[in-house]
Amino acid sequence: MNTEKVATHIISWLKDYAEKAKVKGFVIG
Repeated sequence: MNTEKVATHIISWLKDYAEKAKVKGFVIG
């Protein structure tokens, strides 16, 4: 499994999800 590819996919998914949910300033941490 390509970790970098998976991380990019997760980040893209989170951005898409945040946009759909209209969430601003979504922070992971």
